[in-house]
Amino acid sequence: MVERDFSGLGEHYRRALLEDVMPFWERHSIDDEYAEWLGYLNRRGEVLLDLKGGKWKGCFHVPRALYLCWSRFKELSER
Repeated sequence: MVERDFSGLGEHYRRALLEDVMPFWERHSIDDEYAEWLGYLNRRGEVLLDLKGGKWKGCFHVPRALYLCWSRFKELSER
């Protein structure tokens, strides 16, 4: 079995996220007109589908965000 050194992998992904992914997302995905985001883009940043509430957003992201808010408020209220 070959041993591999993955110690620098976290830094690589952090840098890619902050220098490539987030700037791309901020330029192309945010819909300022309707205070939403576009979730279906191609690699050039062109909108593939202008849906605002696909199957994943409604059943996953919104409840997840509500749970996160609830848990943070609960944590803060117990201080």
